[in-house]
Amino acid sequence: MPDHPALWGVHYEKFNVFMIASRENKVSLPSMVQDKKELDRKWLTEKLGDFLLDIAKLIFGGVVLAGIMETDVNPYWLFSIGGGVAVWVAFIGFYVLGLFNRKK
Repeated sequence: MPDHPALWGVHYEKFNVFMIASRENKVSLPSMVQDKKELDRKWLTEKLGDFLLDIAKLIFGGVVLAGIMETDVNPYWLFSIGGGVAVWVAFIGFYVLGLFNRKK
């Protein structure tokens, strides 16, 4: 048990949890760990959305470059499949970012 009067401890089976007590709030270490996990999950969700949007931009750029170069690829299939995949990945990226922004 700490000597400081603002700290008090609660003994659980395997560990001690010390709470910082003030007049306004009480913050425990497990809640701080839970908040850290929530922030990590939000950060990961945001980065995943950004990554998917970057992938969609790269796919779109690849389709445009392949369309400019003279290859033996049917332009109809190139633009329809490549454009469809780029739009699909961008949609998923925006959906993931929307989930991130909704939970703020």
